[in-house]
Formats: sequence, structure tokens, C-alpha cells
Amino acid sequence: MDRQENNVFLLALATMEAYRLSHSDRPDFDVRICEAILARALGYESRTMWVARIQQDGLFDYANDTMQQQYKTLFERIQNEVK
Repeated sequence: MDRQENNVFLLALATMEAYRLSHSDRPDFDVRICEAILARALGYESRTMWVARIQQDGLFDYANDTMQQQYKTLFERIQNEVK
């Protein structure tokens, strides 16, 4: 996997996390399972590892309370990366 693909997948993880947190009125088990599958495919052995990475890379901010906006922004970034 090259660096650009890795970046897109990290963006996908960040987007899923923003989606999960912006829909806190629903159970999040399914989203967490999807995150775990993708993270494992990227070589992350734990949630802690990939969460630290998306924060370090500036892809996600847990302190930001506008999760829906983060989700929208991240989703748009994925669309632009894939083009």
C-alpha cells in the first residue's frame, strides 16, 4: 500500500469516527466493528494506536464539539483524494 492509499484509509477511519460520534443517539457497535476491520488491515493492533494517529495527523479533534461538521469535512476530503 502506498502513502496516498494509506492517507485515504486514515481519512476513512477519521470519517467513520466522526460519523459514530455525531450520531450518538444510535448504538455504535457496527461502526466500531467497521473501524476495527479497516484499522487491522492498515496494521494497527489496537484502537488506541489508530486514534492517536488520526489525532497526530490532524485528521480528527475529539475536543471539537461539532462532530457533524468534522464528518462532512472529512467526507469531502476523501472524495477529493480519490479523484
